[in-house]
Amino acid sequence: MSKLKGILLLLIAAIVMGCASQPKQPKEEKPVAETQQVETAPAEEKTAEPQQNGKNNTDNETTVYFAPKTYKIDTFTAHKLDSIAELLKAKNVTQIKIVGHCAKLDSTKEEEKLSLQRANAVARYFESTGAFRAGNITISAEGAEHPAGSHTDISERKHNRRVEIYY
Repeated sequence: MSKLKGILLLLIAAIVMGCASQPKQPKEEKPVAETQQVETAPAEEKTAEPQQNGKNNTDNETTVYFAPKTYKIDTFTAHKLDSIAELLKAKNVTQIKIVGHCAKLDSTKEEEKLSLQRANAVARYFESTGAFRAGNITISAEGAEHPAGSHTDISERKHNRRVEIYY
């Protein structure tokens, strides 16, 4: 009988965890900056400009993904950002460009706002952990202009809710 109770308890816990909704986010947070200037770098340092061929952001190694309509850095995202920071430090990268994206929403203004909030959240995280200084981070928001997946296919939208880090 105790085995049955244990199994039922595990089943209930799994259902509750699967049904848990996203925690509410604060209405407004101060952005780090709409755009920040990158300090001039010595010749041996890499620049923060993204390359069109994707050379500095390949195979999602420096991309993090977000839940729909959220910009909160959860535990999984924080772990991924820590890994990215370690990777970039190993490559002696001191300047980065953080580009926020989102899936299609009701308006372009909402898309811009959410993608900027995502980029700012990543920048604040890097600053708070000491991975990068604010002066070495450039932020931009692209809204839903450059999708990585289809906006119409629900299973592809997850690829559009992302922040890319270029170096």
